[in-house]
Amino acid sequence: GFCSEVRPRPAPIKPPGTRPQAAAAITPPRVVPSAPPEIRPAAREEAAAETMAAVKRAYLAVYNWAVFFGWAQVLYFAVDALLRSGHEGVYAAVERPLQLAQTAAVLEVRRPLDLASFSRYLFSPDF
Repeated sequence: GFCSEVRPRPAPIKPPGTRPQAAAAITPPRVVPSAPPEIRPAAREEAAAETMAAVKRAYLAVYNWAVFFGWAQVLYFAVDALLRSGHEGVYAAVERPLQLAQTAAVLEVRRPLDLASFSRYLFSPDF
């Protein structure tokens, strides 16, 4: 194998009659204090970005499922009313769920603006 023991290097042999040189002033290595990762601005920004990505994913999942069930409810009520009373009673049966589903469509347009404003407020380092 490789060296199994570490041997110190022998000191250089000096000719007789030479004086030892004065030792140079030894300066300790410069130590630059670094902040722990949880305090560094870059780490804080990365953590905020990861948290924001998780918030966005959760919001989109909840929003998309809510919109899906809203439109499914509109479809169910429309088909049910159509089969029971014909086309005259369809709007009366779907009016409220239809208003909620269409309101959700408006929120879909506003969502990027609202979520961006909210995230800047929530994850601001000055807060």
